[in-house]
Amino acid sequence: MAENYRIRREYNPNKSLLAGKLFDDKGNYMSPSWSGGRKGKKYRYYISQAVIRKEKEKIGAITKISLPEIEGFVMGWAKGLLQDRTKVYPYLQQLPIPRQKEVCEKLPLLSVSPQCVHVLIKRVDIFKGEIKISIYPEKIGNIIEALCDGKELTIDNALLERAVESYTAPYQIATIDNGAKIIIGTVQRPAVQDKALIHVLQKAYRWHKNILTGKTIKEIALSEQLSERYILRILQLSFLSPRITKHILAGTLPKGVTLKRLLMIKSGNWEEQEQLLNLQNGTSLELKRA
Repeated sequence: MAENYRIRREYNPNKSLLAGKLFDDKGNYMSPSWSGGRKGKKYRYYISQAVIRKEKEKIGAITKISLPEIEGFVMGWAKGLLQDRTKVYPYLQQLPIPRQKEVCEKLPLLSVSPQCVHVLIKRVDIFKGEIKISIYPEKIGNIIEALCDGKELTIDNALLERAVESYTAPYQIATIDNGAKIIIGTVQRPAVQDKALIHVLQKAYRWHKNILTGKTIKEIALSEQLSERYILRILQLSFLSPRITKHILAGTLPKGVTLKRLLMIKSGNWEEQEQLLNLQNGTSLELKRA
């Protein structure tokens, strides 16, 4: 069809994955380059155009980043997204039910190519300690179907400039001998248990158990010599999601999550609670929506 084009003609697999799509923390385009190192070793990296043009006032904190590292990070994340049923299912709902089932069964076995990732991603922004990936979500359905059927990928031109979704993830960097930054993993804060918070959580569960066995709020308040209002506030903690409770006990809550912030959560929906705290799903490639 005239309104469609073949991605194979647009994307050269020998071209760098993020060419035209990678930007530094000040919004400068980062172009692929390479240099020779000791013993003839070749270093491939992306370098900020502000550095190339020697525009000192525009140079940000990230001037150069290892090409294999950033491309590997983005490829890994994109593969995780496209193989996740819960994330791609909303983009398959226009398909007949039997077709949806067929596609979902094939997701874990999909071989995600650089071509697909290049098509999916609008841009990637590198900040000091954070990566932001922006995608065209409406392309997901086309990509998934093409991968499942082993067909050449085609995209409707009308999808190209529609809605964009952005995701962010923290990361740590190190510098290699040619000055390029390499990604060495997501930021992992050491576990630090908040004993006072754990003590209050234990109270909440004990009082909840008392209520289930027939005690009233007034009776609990009298036995604890505390106000009924305080008892009611602390009881809220017994309705937190199991995942949040596990983080409290392990001392791995995100930075800045205090008792005061936990008591501000009014939703009883566990997923909403976790979103309010920006909890991530364990893997270093799992990004939170910006």
